[in-house]
Amino acid sequence: MNKKIIILTLAIIVLGAGVYFQNNKNKRTENKKEFLNEKFLRNTDKIEIISNKDKVILKLSDKKWRVENKFQWNADFSEIKKLVNELKNIKTIHGFSPDKDSKKRLSLLNPIENKNENTGIIVNLKDKQDKTLFSLTAGKKREKGGRYMIFSGSEKIFLTENDFLINTEKNQWLDKKLLNIKSENIKKISLYNNKNKKIYELQRDSKSKEILLNNEKNTGNKDSIKNVFSSLEDLKFETLGKNQKKDFKFKLVFQTEKDSLLEILINEDYEKTGLISLNLIKQGN
Repeated sequence: MNKKIIILTLAIIVLGAGVYFQNNKNKRTENKKEFLNEKFLRNTDKIEIISNKDKVILKLSDKKWRVENKFQWNADFSEIKKLVNELKNIKTIHGFSPDKDSKKRLSLLNPIENKNENTGIIVNLKDKQDKTLFSLTAGKKREKGGRYMIFSGSEKIFLTENDFLINTEKNQWLDKKLLNIKSENIKKISLYNNKNKKIYELQRDSKSKEILLNNEKNTGNKDSIKNVFSSLEDLKFETLGKNQKKDFKFKLVFQTEKDSLLEILINEDYEKTGLISLNLIKQGN
């Protein structure tokens, strides 16, 4: 074979291989898209999580995140931080254009428009003006790892490297700590029976800070009495519901150093249901 032809053939092969690998590199770069940038996160004041069964709204208000459609209760910030980190770390393996049935097959149908089992979970990040900054629809998980997703601004379905849990129930986002209070800031605790008769009263002396039982110096088990105060600080709940004003078995009224008055009603059926009611009687200074 002519030497010039051999050199020319080798040059074409090398050039072709270079083009092939460059195209594949471009495709890999395109497939490894990162959709969420820091600017979106800095301007996010509202997070919506929408499934075919529920809609969770987490909203930043007075520098605190709250579960908007669950009595404006404080949200668990650690869970929000976990979600945001997962969103930041999403990386895609590859993307493809959906055909007629792929959205249904991969559980990526819009949950607002469809109520069947093939719907996805929508996550929206919004700013103060309720403008959507970022949105994704999370679909079926892949057995080998990853999850199928659709991102705002793209018509493709992407397979992601990572998968993460998206809580779709309001109760899962609540800060389960019942009282945001330190035991040393509780001034007085009074326990009443269901006839509103006082059973006992614990009061912290304003000078000595010693706890008095029924206005007398405590001669009993000091640790047990201290535990009454600390138990209020650590009190948590499993779920949050509307106050049904049931008959109570005991009533616990406590006063803070700032003169807030709160009461906890322990229901008659507490042993079976674990239900208590929390009421703010007076807002302190």
